[in-house]
Amino acid sequence: MKNPYTGAVITVQALETFESANVKVINALAAQQAWAKIPLEMRQKLCLQALDTIEPDLDRYASRISDEMFKPVTQARQELAGGVAKLRRLVDLAEDGLRERSISAGGKHFDFRIRRIPKGVIYTIAPWNYPFFTALNSIGPALLAGNAVVLKHEKTPRSGSFSNASSIPWAALTACASFCP
Repeated sequence: MKNPYTGAVITVQALETFESANVKVINALAAQQAWAKIPLEMRQKLCLQALDTIEPDLDRYASRISDEMFKPVTQARQELAGGVAKLRRLVDLAEDGLRERSISAGGKHFDFRIRRIPKGVIYTIAPWNYPFFTALNSIGPALLAGNAVVLKHEKTPRSGSFSNASSIPWAALTACASFCP
């Protein structure tokens, strides 16, 4: 991988193969089954713990984002801080957003129920321009709802390394190397 402005080599990373990416998806599916059984309140706590783990290293992640896409470090830091704040707010909203709802059928002899059920593994491809903030648009709600996430960054693969440092257990959040199928 090269810095898009200077052309300097930032890192050398093997491309993901179909087989290794498939193993990550299979492992994420197994992890999701355990993750979905954890009560929402505990998933919320674990997401907040993950943020607490990531937050002290925001400068390091900002530097990575800056190197990979030549975004000024101050803007990368703002993206990260905004993403952390957004995920904290999503944690606050999760209980109400994920609760079961009954809807009247307008005087008929039945009611409709809306039940939020985990879907399984969510595959997220994060765009290059806001690699942390936009990734959280799917990672946060998916994890809070009991799904697992396989994350791939389009052109900023080191930006996904925050997932390796988090406290989300059972590989419920897995990063694929760049250019996986």
